[in-house]
Amino acid sequence: FGELSVDAYDAVHQSDANGQAADSPPFEVSVSVKNDSWTENGKAHYTGPREGNIHEFRAVTDCCVLDVLAPPYDFSGGRRCTYYEVEKRHDGSHWASPVRCPPDYITRGVAYAGVPRDVPQT
Repeated sequence: FGELSVDAYDAVHQSDANGQAADSPPFEVSVSVKNDSWTENGKAHYTGPREGNIHEFRAVTDCCVLDVLAPPYDFSGGRRCTYYEVEKRHDGSHWASPVRCPPDYITRGVAYAGVPRDVPQT
């Protein structure tokens, strides 16, 4: 339910986005979605490992997001959640800098028990 405003970015050079440590250097990103409005229209939205995977959700109204991760985050397996700040520079380029996870953020994993879904392959 509700409405989100969404910005999403792609790494200009995909190898730049492979470092997932908060002390990794900034890297250039391109804007793939800017101020898009996601609402309760029943449509599923997709971000992939290389398409819009750096994204920001901002609540426009009270809302709820169900974020299905496949495969799930796995710190020991090298699939951890990384947070970024995206900065627009004076030349118009955008750069993402990894930052530490907010201390009050929690991710819980649960097994998906719904109907099978097609997931776009990258």
